Amino acid sequence: MTKQEYKNDCIILSTVEELLTKDYFVIKLDNFIDFRFIENLVKNLYSTEG
Repeated sequence: MTKQEYKNDCIILSTVEELLTKDYFVIKLDNFIDFRFIENLVKNLYSTEG
């Protein structure tokens, strides 16, 4: 077997903040609404194991 060469063989790690501009609607919304309440609403949907 021969090794194949790929142009895009790297992993790019970034955060949402790096990908979106500060004037993006979702970023603005996040500054005004505390979304932590969602965890309590959906915690029964997740397993306590694994």
